[in-house]
Amino acid sequence: MAPASPHDDAAERLRHRAVALRALARRLNNLELHHLHRHAGVDTWMGPSQQRLELDLRTRRRALIGAAEALQAQARRFDREADQLAALPAVDGVR
Repeated sequence: MAPASPHDDAAERLRHRAVALRALARRLNNLELHHLHRHAGVDTWMGPSQQRLELDLRTRRRALIGAAEALQAQARRFDREADQLAALPAVDGVR
């Protein structure tokens, strides 16, 4: 078996990073915080504090969703870059 080229090593590292980013995105998407705002409504208490808490929880939920989407997007970029590296032609015996 031929030794791995530097391009293959770089592509493999990018793919590992993509897997790690997707795992982190899944963890962010599965946090209980996504459902916490349901417990901060008028059934719990009423008033300005309740409204601020509910707004804050919803804002943080949106931020988590945005972060998870950004991680997924970066993972896709890493995969594309890895595919491009793996497709590079051999030059002087090195791919």
